[in-house]
Amino acid sequence: MREHIYRPCTREKWDKASKPAFLFFTLTEWVVSKDMTDEEKNKHPDHTTTGGFLKVHGYQEAFRASWDRAKDKVEQLAQLKALPNFDPAVFEKIAGFDPEKLMTPSLSGKVVKVSLDGVEYEAVIK
Repeated sequence: MREHIYRPCTREKWDKASKPAFLFFTLTEWVVSKDMTDEEKNKHPDHTTTGGFLKVHGYQEAFRASWDRAKDKVEQLAQLKALPNFDPAVFEKIAGFDPEKLMTPSLSGKVVKVSLDGVEYEAVIK
């Protein structure tokens, strides 16, 4: 593994940088009783009084969930990589995942040609 080279970034440069929305997430969420699993209800019997419980997520779990929920991942990834002094190895160490490796091309809306029993068809992928 390569050694990280420290490259300072001024506060002004960081504040002016466009940041992807998925970098902003919370580590807790309120889960209402009706959405709780049986296991969660057994673990938190007071949910009948409180109406639910406060679920705490680990940092990397919450980070990944934020990425998974992100809209327009291509733009989010571009903004991430454009951050001052962005280092993908450092990001992966902190976040626990490499968003670029998670990017899969989507066939949704694409027209494909299919040959079936000698007949050519065009189909649009939903």
